[in-house]
Formats: sequence, C-alpha cells, structure tokens
Amino acid sequence: MEKEALKKLVIGMIVDDLVHNKLIHGLMALEIEAGYYSIDLSEKVIALLGFTEEQNEFVAEYYNRLMEGGSRISVNGNIHEMRELANKVYDDLLRLKEFILADK
Repeated sequence: MEKEALKKLVIGMIVDDLVHNKLIHGLMALEIEAGYYSIDLSEKVIALLGFTEEQNEFVAEYYNRLMEGGSRISVNGNIHEMRELANKVYDDLLRLKEFILADK
C-alpha cells in the first residue's frame, strides 16, 4: 500500500476509534454495559504501522494514553478537532516506532 494511502487509512481509523470511544464512555455513563461493543481498532492501527507482536502491549498502552485527549472533545460536529487529535496520535506513534528502531 502506498505510504500516503496508508497514512490516510490509519488516521481515519484513529478518528473512528475516537468517536467509538466517546460512544462507549457515554453508554457507560448511562450505566449501560458497553464492553460487548469493543471493536479493537487500536490493534489494527498498531498492526498497520508495523509494530511487532512483542511491542503490542506497550504500544497499546501508549496508544490508549494518547487517545484520552478525545474525551475532552465534544461530539457535536467537532470532527475537525477529532481529526487534529488523530493526526497527533499518528505522528506520536511514528515517533515511538522510530525510537524503538533506533534503540535496537
């Protein structure tokens, strides 16, 4: 897959994950069991960026910390802020990957 197409796909998946997380947290706030609706986009994002299985757990924790910023973004038509955060998450994951590769 072409690098720019991959970037667009991954950022789109991160935006989807941000929106999905807001939905899940909203359901939980209403005391509705939402765990059954997990779609694990983080695993797919991590795999698409080429992290190894050995790195998955650490990278998933890092990804989840980065995604916490989405909880402060209003859902009401604020896709621009979601996309900005998704771009930041993408860039931070690439920097983490470069750091891991440089450390080998």
